Amino acid sequence: MDERDVRLLKAIAERETGSPEALHEATGIPVSTIHYRLNNLREEGIIANDRYEIDLEKLGLDVTVIVEIHAD
Repeated sequence: MDERDVRLLKAIAERETGSPEALHEATGIPVSTIHYRLNNLREEGIIANDRYEIDLEKLGLDVTVIVEIHAD
């Protein structure tokens, strides 16, 4: 995974779409490259389904933080 993949995943999360044309507009990455990269992200299991749910655990982002704040 490189910087282009991260840009694609960020655009998918922000725009809630996997449309190569919409992702091209958001990232400037060529549509043909987007097709190729989306297929690779699916094969790696990072994109879990056609709803473009991103598996954060596979990205190493599976941390849960619980914070408790007390104020006087």
